[in-house]
This record gives sequence, C-alpha cells and structure tokens, in this order.
Amino acid sequence: MKKLTALLSLFFIAGSAFASDYRIELKTSYFNPSEQVFKDIYGGGSMYGIKAEKSRIYKKFGIIVEAGYFEKQGKLTFTQEDTTVKIAFLGPGIIYQHTKGRFDLYGGAGFRYYYFEERNPIGHAQEGGVGYFLSVGTYIHIMKNFYADVGINYSGCQVKPAELEVEIGGIEAGIGLAYEF
Repeated sequence: MKKLTALLSLFFIAGSAFASDYRIELKTSYFNPSEQVFKDIYGGGSMYGIKAEKSRIYKKFGIIVEAGYFEKQGKLTFTQEDTTVKIAFLGPGIIYQHTKGRFDLYGGAGFRYYYFEERNPIGHAQEGGVGYFLSVGTYIHIMKNFYADVGINYSGCQVKPAELEVEIGGIEAGIGLAYEF
C-alpha cells in the first residue's frame, strides 16, 4: 500500500505545475495470453482496468499510472479439474501523444508489478513479479471533456509460482471511456 501511495503522490506532484490535462479512464479489454500452456488451460478473456494520465509534462510526453484485473476459470490439462487464475497489476509509464483533429494518437511504455494467483485441487500458488508493457492507440474526442480510448497493449512478465516459470503477459486489445479535467 505504501508503494501505491508513493506512486500516486509522484503522479500528482509531477503534474501540479499544470492546471489541466489530467485524464482518468475506465477501460475493458480482451486479454489474449502469449504462453500456449496458459491459453490451453484458460484461453483469453475480459480484463478490466483504470488508467490515470498527466499529459504534456514535457512537450508531447506525459506520465500514466494504470491498474488492471483478470480472472478466469479453466480446466487442468490432464485431470480436467476446475482451476482459477487471478492476475492483477499496477504500474507507471510514459506516454507520447500527437493530436490530429479529434484524435490524440499515443504510444507508451512502462513497468507493472504483477500479482499472480492460481487455485485448483492440486494446490494454491501465488507469486508477484515485475513486468513491462508497450501500448499504442488513440483517444477520440466525443464531447466536452470526454474521450473514447481505443488501444492495444503488449505486456510481459515471468513468474515462477511453483516449479514452472510462467509468462503471464500477452496482448490486450481494448476500449475505454476517459474524462479530462
């Protein structure tokens, strides 16, 4: 909790010199894991998140902090018993934006702290790890202070909750609704 508080404080202190250009966004995306074993057991599914942004810290560069959550049930490969996975993440990044009419095109990159948990009849495994993300997309101005966000993230993080190392990242294609203040 102390790390989250420090991260959010840094976000707002860094942007306090500017009176506007803050965005807060609720988003949903389809998460397609990159590791085949993960896909075989759980497949892809809905991921939910929130993103806070301070635009134009330096020229066209800004900072973002985002958090997300993915939960899915699946079947173990050999025994076909029920299993559940939960992945949560939080992390900062840098974003570059270029405005073209009603569109704010962006590209970004950053780090995330991931929490991974899996429960099934064989056991319970949990692990945390640091990963990364790369993103591209566009904010579309839809009305005063409101934007639709259409974007794609690629993420990666290796965790080793048991004997096996698992890649819990993948492609996240999603949409969101952002409010600028």
